[in-house]
Amino acid sequence: MGFHRNPAEEQSGARDFVYWHWAQLQYHNPKVQLVKHVDKVITPFARAYLNDGREVLFDLDGMRREEIEKTLAKTLGKTELVERRERLESIAKLNPADFGSKNERQRFTPETTLNGRETARTIKDNARNQLIMIISSYSPCIL
Repeated sequence: MGFHRNPAEEQSGARDFVYWHWAQLQYHNPKVQLVKHVDKVITPFARAYLNDGREVLFDLDGMRREEIEKTLAKTLGKTELVERRERLESIAKLNPADFGSKNERQRFTPETTLNGRETARTIKDNARNQLIMIISSYSPCIL
């Protein structure tokens, strides 16, 4: 993206877009390389390289920050249908900690062992029994 730090009035949208949205774009797109060309161009622009090798060039001269955001989101972003489908898939994803008739685990059994490991209830019961044995060996009158 190319822009000026001290632009003319009609070119301030690109500078404002970089100020308000650049860090968010970098954070939400860690696998995408974002490059700023500050004060090296006459008119503000944005260029995107797509996965299939195509190049998309945006002329940002005379556009406000909101217009730039909408243009880039509409052209390079996901459609509403894709976003809705991904949201529904994330909701419907089964959690491995769930149990019941529709899940892999039919019932919750805290007294049993899971994959050779004792559960918290079993460990707690064993610790309580050991504590009772230690106390009773020292003074049988306490119990």
